[in-house]
Amino acid sequence: MQHLEYRRDIDGLRAVAVLSVLAFHAYPKYLPGGFVGVDIFFVISGFLISGIIFDNLEKGSFSYGEFYIRRIRRLFPALIVVLLVTLAFGWLVLFPEEFKELGSHSAGAALFVANFILYYEVGYFDTLAESKPLLHLWSLGIEEQFYIFWPLTLAIFWKKKIGFLTTVITFTLISYTANFLSHYFLSAEAAFYLPINRFWELMIGGALAYIVRHRSTWWEKHLDHSQHYAAFGGLLLIGCFIVLNKDLTLIPGWALLPTLGAFLLISTPRAWLNRKILSHPTLVHVGLVSFPLYLWHWPVLSLFRIVGFDSHLQSLLALLLSYGLAVLTYEFVEKKLRHRQAPSTVMALCSLVLIVGVLGLTVMAGKLPPRNNSHSIATIEAAIDDWDFPGNLKPELHNGLETYVSKGVGENILFWGDSHIQQYAPAVAKHNEENKSQGKTAIFVTNPGCPPIPGVFEDHHRRCTAEHRERARALALSPKIDRVVIGFAAKYLVNDDRPDAGQYRYYYLDAEGKSFFDEGGINKALVSLEQLLAELALTKTVYLVIDNPSGEAFDPKSIIQGSRLTGYIEKPDRPRAAVYDHRASALRDQLTALARRTNVMVIDPIPHFCADGLCKTSLDDGTPIYKDSNHIRPFYMKNHVDYLDGILGK
Repeated sequence: MQHLEYRRDIDGLRAVAVLSVLAFHAYPKYLPGGFVGVDIFFVISGFLISGIIFDNLEKGSFSYGEFYIRRIRRLFPALIVVLLVTLAFGWLVLFPEEFKELGSHSAGAALFVANFILYYEVGYFDTLAESKPLLHLWSLGIEEQFYIFWPLTLAIFWKKKIGFLTTVITFTLISYTANFLSHYFLSAEAAFYLPINRFWELMIGGALAYIVRHRSTWWEKHLDHSQHYAAFGGLLLIGCFIVLNKDLTLIPGWALLPTLGAFLLISTPRAWLNRKILSHPTLVHVGLVSFPLYLWHWPVLSLFRIVGFDSHLQSLLALLLSYGLAVLTYEFVEKKLRHRQAPSTVMALCSLVLIVGVLGLTVMAGKLPPRNNSHSIATIEAAIDDWDFPGNLKPELHNGLETYVSKGVGENILFWGDSHIQQYAPAVAKHNEENKSQGKTAIFVTNPGCPPIPGVFEDHHRRCTAEHRERARALALSPKIDRVVIGFAAKYLVNDDRPDAGQYRYYYLDAEGKSFFDEGGINKALVSLEQLLAELALTKTVYLVIDNPSGEAFDPKSIIQGSRLTGYIEKPDRPRAAVYDHRASALRDQLTALARRTNVMVIDPIPHFCADGLCKTSLDDGTPIYKDSNHIRPFYMKNHVDYLDGILGK
C-alpha cells in the first residue's frame, strides 16, 4: 500500500490538540473548551486514514490486511503499556468496586468498545470522571470503530462506481443529523459516546482528503489564493472555542466550529501559519509523541487525584510525568515496533491485547481483588452503591415530563425537586406496598442537581433548564395534582466558603439574563422560592421538606483512616454522630419562616436525625446511614424513615 507524504504542520496541529486537552483536564476552570482537542484529532485522523484509502483504491493497491496491520502496529504498543501500568497502580490504590470498574474499562479499551461501556454507565450517581483513569479512551473506541466501518464502506462504493466525495458527504450528513436527533430524543451522552453520532467529524477530514487530491477550479481560485487568511481563520475558530467556550456544548452539533477550524488549517499547508508556527520543531516534537501523551495524561491525572494529589502544582507535576512517560513510550516502545514487518510482531501485539482484555474481565468479575480490600471498605462500598431510584416506580409521561410513579388510591401527590427528593422514593414505594388500601399515588418529577427554585442554576449543569421547571410548575398547578411536596439540597441556598466551593457554584439568573452569585443570588433565590410556594398554596396543599443534615462526617468513608498509598484501617473510636452545621440550621429557620408566611406545611427530618445539636451518621452496629456526604441510602429510607407517613395516608 502507498503511504501519504509526511507533513510537519499536521504534527504541529496534533500538538495544539493534545496540549489543549491536557490543559483542560488539568485546569478545567481556566480552559473550559480545551476538550475540543479530541474533535481536532478526529478530523486529522479522518484526513490521514481517508487519504491512504483513496490513494490506494484509485491505484488498485488497497489491502485490508495491510491497512489493519498498520493500525495494530501504530496503536497497540503504547495502549498495552498504558493499560497494564494503570491496572497495576489501580490494584495498589483503588477500592474493590473502583478496581472492578477499572477492569471493565480496561477490557473495553482492549476490545475498542470503551465508549459503549461508558455510555451505559452514565447517570447522576455514576462515578466522578476524575475517578475513572481510562475515561479518555472513549475516543480511541470511536476511532477504531471508524477504522472498521470506513474502509469497507469506501471500497463498496468504489466498486459500484459511486464517487468518493458523494459518499463522504452523504455519510457526513447522516452522522451529523444523527448527532442532532440524539441530543433531542436520546441524551447529550448518547450524542457524545455513540459512534454514529461522532463519525461525521472524521468524515469531515475524509472530505478534505478527497478535495486536496482533486482540487477544483473553485478551490484553486478561492482557498489557495487566500490560504494565509484561511489558516488564521481556522486557528481563530479553534482558539476562541478553547478559551471562551462554556455553554456552547449545550447546543447540538457545537463541534462543527472547531472541526471546521481544523479543516481550514489542514487544507492550507503552504500558509505562513502552517510553515512557521505549526511546523516549529517544538510543536512537531509534541505532535510526534501526542498519541502516547494522550494515553498517559488522564490515568496519571486521575490517579493523582484519587490518592489526594489535586493541587494546581500537583496537576502540573502529573502533566510533566505524563510527558516523560510519553517520550519513553514513543522512543522505546512505539518506534521500536511500528515499522517491524515480521508477522510475529503483529501476532504478539494481538495476543497481548487479548491478554489485557482477559485480565480486565478477571478484575471486573472480582477474581483479582485490590490491595485495599478489608471488611470496612466493603461496608463503605455497600453504602456508596446503595441507590435504586427509580427502583420499582413506573415511568409515566406527565405534561411532557418523564416522571416515576408509585401507585396508590385516592389523591395524587407530586414530589418535585432534585436528588434530595428522589432519595425518598424507596420509603414512599415501601409505604404504598404495605398500605395498598390507603397509600396515595406519588408522582416523582425530579432532576438531580436541579432545585425546583425558578432561576437557580449550577454553573456547569447541563440537565437543569428553565423549561423543565416550567413544565413541572404547570403539572403542579394542574387539576390532576392534589398535593405538592417540594424539597432540595441546602447547598443551593448556603454561601459555601470552603476553598474548593467554587467548583460547584450556584447562581440566580434574572429575567434580563444577569447572574447573581453568593449572598445576592441566595437572597433572590429565596424570594423566587417564596413566590412559587405562595402560588402553589393558593390551590394546593403544599409541603416543604427541609434538607437532611449533611457534611463530610456523614460520608461512609469517614469510618476509616489512612491513605490510598499506605492502606486503610478502621477508626477504633469513630463517632456515631456529627455536629449539625450552623449554616444549615440558619437556613432551616429561614425556610420554616418562609413556609409559615406562604401557608405551606413543613416536613422537618432534623428531629429524626438529630438531638442536642448532634446528628446520627450510622446505626448502633456501625452500618452507614448515608451513601455519600449528603444522600440518605435506600436501606435506611425503607426501614427507618417514617416522617412522610402522615401525608402518604397510613
